[in-house]
Amino acid sequence: MADRRLPGLRSAIGLLAAGLGIITAVTLRRRRRPPAPPAVTSERLTPAVRILVVDDQPEVLAVLTEVIRREGHEVRSVGTAEEAIDVARTFRPQLLFLDLVMPGMSGNDLLRALRASGIRAPAVAVSGQPQLAIPAFIAVVSKPLNIPRLPRLIAVLARTASRDTDA
Repeated sequence: MADRRLPGLRSAIGLLAAGLGIITAVTLRRRRRPPAPPAVTSERLTPAVRILVVDDQPEVLAVLTEVIRREGHEVRSVGTAEEAIDVARTFRPQLLFLDLVMPGMSGNDLLRALRASGIRAPAVAVSGQPQLAIPAFIAVVSKPLNIPRLPRLIAVLARTASRDTDA
């Protein structure tokens, strides 16, 4: 008896059995598992907040965005300060993660521009040069990112942001 898998089947396993001169096709369906819920931690009791992430490095932007999304928050990510100003007008973020060193407008100047436009969300500086952050930032995240520590940091900051915007 000879078995072989049929290529191109994602949710099914196809088998062809040749026996006694008869070819039989059998398809076995795999049960789909429901998506896993977000990681359950004591910080997960934090209400979801709207978070805007601005960084000109795509890798950093992708990591921050994914960690924030996994923690259950609504996130918008952009690569320039100019895009951030446009997005912030409609998204109305409750927490900001701003790269300090970007082409064009720096994270410090971006924060000043956002404040001038009425965005009062707490801001976190993200930079390989954390000493450049102005005092208006409530925290600084150094690059390279410490990925295992990000979920807890985000939870603490989200609690702060939700309290600040509820008041």
